[in-house]
Amino acid sequence: MKLISLLALTLLLGCGDGGPPMGTVSGKLTIGGTAPKEPVRVQFINSIIGQGASATTTAEGTYALDRPIQVAEYTVYFEKIVDAVEPISSNAELLRTVPKEYRNEMSSPLKKSIEQGANEIDLEVPGA
Repeated sequence: MKLISLLALTLLLGCGDGGPPMGTVSGKLTIGGTAPKEPVRVQFINSIIGQGASATTTAEGTYALDRPIQVAEYTVYFEKIVDAVEPISSNAELLRTVPKEYRNEMSSPLKKSIEQGANEIDLEVPGA
């Protein structure tokens, strides 16, 4: 009976401070040693835990993810920002300033571990 009462109390109170440890991420992106010539969407994705966040670079190449993400290892990849009111071809949507393998989650070799609290992560990508 004590075990059932303890289990019920645990379920009511939850497991600690409201969730898994989280971290914020900011840094600078350089492509071939310089800031991107156009805004780039930086994507941090972990499909295993179902977490991800993104950010748009500034003219200087700095970025800050749009929300905190769970502590884990993430695949980082980059997308071109497309702002169009009419249909465009998918070929025109490619970010040609970074190597092809860095343009999607499945092929990107860039992995970054996020720790609890603030994370300053500079991203260096070779030019295309």
